[in-house]
Amino acid sequence: MSIDMTWLEKKFFGRKLSDETKELLGEMKESRHRQADRIIATGQKGGNLFIIYAGKVTVEMKDDEGNPTHMGDIGEGNVLGEMSFLNEKEASADVTAKENTVVYIMPKTLFVKIMESDSDLALEIFEKILSSTSSVVLGLNYKLIPFMKVVREKVKNIPLIIKLIPVIFTLIYTLAFIYISYKDFKYGE
Repeated sequence: MSIDMTWLEKKFFGRKLSDETKELLGEMKESRHRQADRIIATGQKGGNLFIIYAGKVTVEMKDDEGNPTHMGDIGEGNVLGEMSFLNEKEASADVTAKENTVVYIMPKTLFVKIMESDSDLALEIFEKILSSTSSVVLGLNYKLIPFMKVVREKVKNIPLIIKLIPVIFTLIYTLAFIYISYKDFKYGE
């Protein structure tokens, strides 16, 4: 089990890598997963970036009741776990192999070494992270837009009196506060 540098050059970075860079990247670990294997679990400690060498995964997030929501499928050449990699917090989603999958695991400590020795490579990795993150955000937008339309329609149907209750409560509270303040402090005496 060794890291396929030719694949990294052609499919991930799109350029030739120096021998020093290959040596650094050779410190990544390869991890093989069968279909339905959990690669990342919600709550798992962060600090690792996963590069999909082969296969496809599905990403799911759970709501407060533990019900999963499908966030998307991700395939070869993409990264996983980028948010918990950057902030080293617990993973916020489950990632499961949709088919037999191989990932390369880059610990944060290795990324720091890369930043110190090859800033261009570090920038390329960071660009991959940003690209992946922006894809997730875009996917969320597509899921949120229909939801927001439904909410907007439901709000339109709420009676005016219910919409005004917070305003009325705020006015009553403010008037009560002014009255109590005036009564207790007896301004002007």
